[in-house]
Amino acid sequence: MDKKRWIALGIAVGLFIVSIIAQVSTTVATTNWNEMFESDRDFSEEVREDGDPFDKVAVIHLEGVIQSSDVGGLFNTSTYNHKMLLDMLDFAKEDDDVEAVVLRVNTPGGGVVESEEVHSKILDIQEADKPVYVSMGNMAVSGVITYQHLLIISLLTLLH
Repeated sequence: MDKKRWIALGIAVGLFIVSIIAQVSTTVATTNWNEMFESDRDFSEEVREDGDPFDKVAVIHLEGVIQSSDVGGLFNTSTYNHKMLLDMLDFAKEDDDVEAVVLRVNTPGGGVVESEEVHSKILDIQEADKPVYVSMGNMAVSGVITYQHLLIISLLTLLH
């Protein structure tokens, strides 16, 4: 082989190594390491006020861009975890000690599919005869909130 072919082969090998390093670093940066090492339930309960342990109000925070948890990249700093939010809503629905749910919304919106999933979980909670109250934060632009929630949102925003 002549000198030009060795140079071309060296460049090809160099590009291959750079692409492997980029792929490994992207995988490491976007992997949710918490899911690998945590238990089945990714959230905990916190007692804010002493009282009857069988009369609970679940306060669930919806913060950040509503998107699937597997969406990511090197610069993704989202605090929103879609799977965990859905799990919390399911837990609030299934826990017989939860009497009501307060959803604290502080989101600029997000994906249509993900918003519909959250909205469906909220309707499931309401069908279980548990009231769902919405409290709006600085931003509350979300497909999760529909026209049936506007009266509650307006009243809670005025009181907030």
